[in-house]
Amino acid sequence: MSANRHNSGRAAQSRSESTEDHLERIQDLVDRKGYARVADIAASLGLSRSAVSNMVRRLAARGFVNYEKYRGLTLTAEGRAVAKHIKVRDHTLTELFQLLGLSPETVEQEVEVIEHHVTPETLRVFSRLVSFWRKHPRQLEAFLRYSKDANSAVGGAGLTHWSRRPIMPLLRFSRAFRLLGGRAAPRYGSSMRFRPPAGPPSN
Repeated sequence: MSANRHNSGRAAQSRSESTEDHLERIQDLVDRKGYARVADIAASLGLSRSAVSNMVRRLAARGFVNYEKYRGLTLTAEGRAVAKHIKVRDHTLTELFQLLGLSPETVEQEVEVIEHHVTPETLRVFSRLVSFWRKHPRQLEAFLRYSKDANSAVGGAGLTHWSRRPIMPLLRFSRAFRLLGGRAAPRYGSSMRFRPPAGPPSN
């Protein structure tokens, strides 16, 4: 792994959910209004103004935010880069789960749960997986058939447990895809057969 990727991974893992939520919301407000105010951020995130003010000061100290008291906020170049990464991550995860045929409610829930814990390396794999399935829809269809058959085979209480985490078959497939370095499509083309991973864990 290159030094840049290693440093990027460490930087992403060092950002808290609150930090990312604030940066994302500030950028959203700047895109819409040209600036962001503490009151607007607080209302959007459902937090007190004092809590947001404290976070903004910390973000400014870390070089993410241009902050002047009683004036609007904007992001620095570094802050914009982080906000862009967050937006790309959200789009990638959303598109991935939509391809899997999950309901809009489940997509929203899964993205919310997962997004702050996905490493840059894993996100790159997911992005390649989305591209792979877009280019080779038959492989997506094969995976969806396998996932449906796996759920049907479990049944009863096991199905309830398995259906709580609809992305588990995907995570297993993505590990295999990563071992191939994301090169499954060029190597095997559309004739590649999907080899399903092991079934769901037993209770």
